[in-house]
Amino acid sequence: MAILTIFEIHGDPDQLLAQMDAAVSEEEMAAAAARHGGISSTMVRTEQGIMLVNHWQSEEGMEAMAVEMRSKVEAGGVGPQVDWRMYEVLRHRELAD
Repeated sequence: MAILTIFEIHGDPDQLLAQMDAAVSEEEMAAAAARHGGISSTMVRTEQGIMLVNHWQSEEGMEAMAVEMRSKVEAGGVGPQVDWRMYEVLRHRELAD
């Protein structure tokens, strides 16, 4: 079952992005997501910091990715996830480029 996860990290958005990039390279994150069934990841600026919206092939893949990456991201000084939510995906469409 495909899932969508949403969570926020509070703080300065530019600083959080820099901390995340320093903790785990974009290439390393993309490779790990591919191994664990990541479909897409979107990060947006919010009034409180950043929000991440991640689409996964399965809950198990998302959990495996979290286990692999959590300690690296936390060691990089990125704050805790706030208001974490998970939803079952009923339909996903790729839009024209």
